[in-house]
Amino acid sequence: METTFSIQFPTGYNSHVHYIRPTMDHFEYIHRPLLFYIINFIFTHIFDYLFLEHFGQFRKYGIDHNKPGENHHHQHLTYWYRKGRTTSTTTTTTTTPIIFIHGIGTGLHLYMNFIRRMTTLECLLIFCIEIPHVSTRLVEHVPTPKERVMEIQTMLDMHGFDKVIIVGRSLGTVVAGWMATLYAMNRIRIRTCTY
Repeated sequence: METTFSIQFPTGYNSHVHYIRPTMDHFEYIHRPLLFYIINFIFTHIFDYLFLEHFGQFRKYGIDHNKPGENHHHQHLTYWYRKGRTTSTTTTTTTTPIIFIHGIGTGLHLYMNFIRRMTTLECLLIFCIEIPHVSTRLVEHVPTPKERVMEIQTMLDMHGFDKVIIVGRSLGTVVAGWMATLYAMNRIRIRTCTY
């Protein structure tokens, strides 16, 4: 390695260097107070209403928006959907929707600028999938990879799409990878996958 990279490592033993054993070493953590989750919950709902619903013209679907008596097959999936619109410069909407899957953080509001830029192209069909168990929210159930892919397939079937463009960020790329791996048995035709 020294020859390949032209680096000379000093000889000897350094007592200040320690290796890490993640499965055996003590893990330090700090509990967040309930107030943190309450503030995040309020901020998320304000963002959802003002930015996604009002300005972005998205509509929310999933477990948070089920109406009594409706049968929903996407049991743990919450997502936002924005239909493409025709404008004076475009004659049709794009027929292949974009699915954006966010990463670890506090939710979709971290990607506000990215979503805003996508919405400036009014002909785009956009799905923004929420993953609450990695968005600093308290949830009861974390879906398995197969459950998540089946829920996304059900979402696409419900809206009448069989081809998608997937954009993933951070943990969203893992979900996109699940879709790419399991798409054949679930009939999803992935047109483009961006990590």
